[in-house]
Amino acid sequence: MELTEVEEFEKKLRKTIDRVLLKHKGDVIKQLWVDEYVNGIHCSLCGNIGVIDTSNATTPNGQIVGRKNFCICPNGRLAKRLNYLDS
Repeated sequence: MELTEVEEFEKKLRKTIDRVLLKHKGDVIKQLWVDEYVNGIHCSLCGNIGVIDTSNATTPNGQIVGRKNFCICPNGRLAKRLNYLDS
């Protein structure tokens, strides 16, 4: 199946966007965190602890879906580098 001109353009555009995002991934994540999750000087995702704990999260039918994750804030990045997760 041959792609239309628009589909071909969209495919090339997606590849370009993916390449730029991959190259600047750290900058994109850092800026997202600053724009959306910094409350004053505190991380609103983890409360500056570095770990987001959703261990008790469940779906409406009771399936457990939560877990502990490293945050994208500087404390979370350091905790990940040190391989620190409270069990």
